[in-house]
Amino acid sequence: MTESEQSYVSNLLRSAMREKYGRTVSAAKLSRDLHIWSGGRFYVSAESVRKWLIGQNRPRYQALVVLEAFFGYRFVKETCSDVNKPLVRPIYRSSEAAFRSVKDTAP
Repeated sequence: MTESEQSYVSNLLRSAMREKYGRTVSAAKLSRDLHIWSGGRFYVSAESVRKWLIGQNRPRYQALVVLEAFFGYRFVKETCSDVNKPLVRPIYRSSEAAFRSVKDTAP
């Protein structure tokens, strides 16, 4: 994983937090909110969230799916064939429905 991929996810996560909360919140608060929002089905440590925020680590796929549902943003890079720039598009469906669909397909 390149440094640019880590910083991409980190910057996108911080901007999603600012949009949802009106400011950048602590890693512990985001960790608690994800756990409560998922009804206890998803847990991530505050230390992991802190590393995502500073760009030291990138979330695993399951965490990315939960973050996409929670924030309504797409965190996985998509490229446009003619421009070759990353696109970020909001998800317009209910975040609860998105989490339920992910939960049903999880092994």
